[in-house]
Amino acid sequence: MNKSLKQIISGVAVVAVLGTGITWSTATTYAATTPFPDVVTGHWAQKHIAKLALQKILIGDQYGKFNPNSPVTRQEAILIALRFMGIAEGVPALDTVVLPSDLTVKSNYFKPYVNYAIQKNIISLEEERVLARSDSSKDWGSSPASREWISRLLVRAIGKDAEAKATPATTTFSDNLDIAAAYRNYVSYASQIDLIKGTTVNGVLKFQPKVDVTRAMASTLFSRAESKTSVKYAGQDEGTLVTILADKLTIMRQDGTKKDYPVTGDTSFYMIDSDTASSLAGLVLYGKAIIIPDANGNAAYVEQTDSSPQVKTVEGTFDRYTASKNRVTVLVGDQYEEFYYDAGHLPTVTDATGQKIAITDIPRDAAVKLSVEAARPDYLVSIAVKQSLVNKSGAGTVATWNAATLALQVKDGTTGETESYQVAANATIQLNGVNLKAEQLLVNSQITYVVKQGIVTAITIIQTEKATVSGVFRSLDKKEMTISYTVNGKLAADFMSSNVKVKIDGFTDAGLEDLYAGDAVTLSYDEKDKVTQIAVTNRSVQMLYGATVAGYLAKTKTLSMLDGDGKTYNLILGDNVRYDFNGIQFTAEQALAIVRVEGKRLTIAYSGQNAVFVSLLYKYEGIVLENNTTTKTLKLSLQNGTRTESVKYATPSVEIYNQTNKTYTDVKAGDQVTIIMSTESDLAGTIYVHTDVQYEVLSVDVSLNKLKVRKVGTTSEESWNLTSAVALTDENGIAINLGELTVGGLINVNLQGKSPVKISAINVTLGKVAAIDPVKRTLDIVTLTGTTVTRTIDASAVIKRDSVTLPSLSSIKVNDLVEVGRDVSGKPTIEVAAVVTRKFWKYDSLTKVFYVKASADSSTNYFNLHPNVNIHQGTKTLTVSDLKDSDEITLYVLRGLVVEIVK
Repeated sequence: MNKSLKQIISGVAVVAVLGTGITWSTATTYAATTPFPDVVTGHWAQKHIAKLALQKILIGDQYGKFNPNSPVTRQEAILIALRFMGIAEGVPALDTVVLPSDLTVKSNYFKPYVNYAIQKNIISLEEERVLARSDSSKDWGSSPASREWISRLLVRAIGKDAEAKATPATTTFSDNLDIAAAYRNYVSYASQIDLIKGTTVNGVLKFQPKVDVTRAMASTLFSRAESKTSVKYAGQDEGTLVTILADKLTIMRQDGTKKDYPVTGDTSFYMIDSDTASSLAGLVLYGKAIIIPDANGNAAYVEQTDSSPQVKTVEGTFDRYTASKNRVTVLVGDQYEEFYYDAGHLPTVTDATGQKIAITDIPRDAAVKLSVEAARPDYLVSIAVKQSLVNKSGAGTVATWNAATLALQVKDGTTGETESYQVAANATIQLNGVNLKAEQLLVNSQITYVVKQGIVTAITIIQTEKATVSGVFRSLDKKEMTISYTVNGKLAADFMSSNVKVKIDGFTDAGLEDLYAGDAVTLSYDEKDKVTQIAVTNRSVQMLYGATVAGYLAKTKTLSMLDGDGKTYNLILGDNVRYDFNGIQFTAEQALAIVRVEGKRLTIAYSGQNAVFVSLLYKYEGIVLENNTTTKTLKLSLQNGTRTESVKYATPSVEIYNQTNKTYTDVKAGDQVTIIMSTESDLAGTIYVHTDVQYEVLSVDVSLNKLKVRKVGTTSEESWNLTSAVALTDENGIAINLGELTVGGLINVNLQGKSPVKISAINVTLGKVAAIDPVKRTLDIVTLTGTTVTRTIDASAVIKRDSVTLPSLSSIKVNDLVEVGRDVSGKPTIEVAAVVTRKFWKYDSLTKVFYVKASADSSTNYFNLHPNVNIHQGTKTLTVSDLKDSDEITLYVLRGLVVEIVK
């Protein structure tokens, strides 16, 4: 149970509870270090115990205990009812109270309250004397209150005695006849208005009228009854939540006044229709709520009583702001309307990107959407300007560019985030001081740009992506690294980069030696005008997997092959053919001694009638359709399901990520596998099972081709030395360099056994939600660097908070810290950060563990920090060393890592 809810100031007098030994004291203050130790977190009545304790209706004893299972006596119940009604303070302090001798109340403390309850008709003197005489051996006042007795008391406490008497004396409880006739109408009425509930025993609903009411039960009964009254409890505030921040709530009362309440780690949150604790994130902005503060004025108990927003929207054109009158004038339709605000709480003002701006920054004639109070429709809550007012300059790489619509997307050079802008029609686009046309701006060009009121007004190209050149390949010189080609019959030549790539459709491992004179090619260049890629456009390569040699005709250098269906392929082994046997390059002379042997199984890449690449079959890659462990045969789907192949095995080694001592029996249908054949090529030697795993990048060493990562959701770290065989792409499959991976970013990795073979960088946006458009399915997110990014959310996106799946985009609230990305399967995801408010303890720089003070309602007091954790106090950036012991801090936690700390 939260500490502040147990920071209880005990009653208004010393109460000696005869027969129980429990004493309450007016002077005892229970600090946060002495909470109710006997009310465990998650107790079924925790919400109601907390609420009534803070309201001083039902409080703890002098030892700091609540005693939830102790029975409530009749005299205690009467005092609780008077406090519940808000009239206990009006009880006259009489020196002597005379009650009938048969209505025994031995405690002089309780006698005035019992007498006052009789005067106010909360209890009937005659009814209680009858009850007392029925068991005269017991003291009436200190006897336990039964469920039926307290039901009548509760109904009268809410002023519904007449309604109860008019209610038929029948209930839906199976033990209806066990309820004494004097109480049956009251139990029936209380049940109908949901003040009391029955208990299911062996499948039968019972009321159990004679059962003693415990303190926990009494808390629940009187707490629920508060919705039937209009009592204003001292210190309790209620109204509309107009601000929900990690460290503050602002409530607007019915009269329009507003009050701020700090949120701490001891604040408890509840919804009116649930007894289970909620969270700050569960609160709905502009919904109704009650707030009960602690002794320091912090929000101790917050209950959302109505989730329906108590605001209306008005759209129009901004005209003027009159500061002296706290007034905004807006043209709505053809009428000028005036709206006001509370001087102590300025309305929140944002532009179209969600960026907070000053009310004085709103330009005249700007389209605006106002949120106004439902009760006072001329009072402002917030103003949303429908255009961006962002003024900034930035640098990055052109991600997309539409010269016709002037729509630009820039990948920020620092954060890696992609931002969308509209470019002004008269914007300048310059390269080396020379103005260019819009169509001359190319994707992948590096630029700086200037944004004024959300519109790009100037672009300077720092490094341009050179346009491609198409022509006909003639020859190349590997020593000089040059390529010659013709364009429209004119000869041209260029230098090639040291890592130039060759692209031929259908050929994943194409190289310079696979080019033929006469090939139609498209050349791509880097900033130094060197060729980085040669794409063959007039031919493609097809693959023949696991075909069998039928014969070889030396005279024509023709190799005859049979595929699995018996179809014949006659392929010419020209001078450009590459031969590969288990990764070792062979000369044609060396290779012919092997490939012409009938019965040999080969994998051949061919274009037309020409063989391009020949490999002694040493590897299969595909999906397991069946693993017959009896015949020891794997049936594979190859070539994206276009053909199948059966591979036999004896005792192959099996490698699976994060598993040891695996055998062929662990290979399952559906597994993606790579099979390395034995030297005889007829049996599987090693089976690598592929696994897709999502990691977070910890460090990148481009010079050593080294990557250090941590598996998402764990503390397990791995380091890889990457070879050129590892494919690096963005999430769209476009090739990238190792240096383009960002520390703290997410990657999806396909592991062959335990080794990475493909790494895909995920486009991740991390930041606070500034605006939500459920119709367009967009989120405006202010990143940790302060830039605003708009992300369109796919309908299939999985949205989670604290590992719990949320139903829709509308479950996300403004100011939530979110991470938009993709899961390991590539499905779009939104992770909403958990919010934890605690007190700082220490940071261990050696282990990099961040410690907070232990709390009774939390299972952990230590966290790992995100590599790019944002620590700040307001707009001031801090470091861990700026935090002091016992500082109040709010942590935003994603995937087990703290990504933001607010002091």
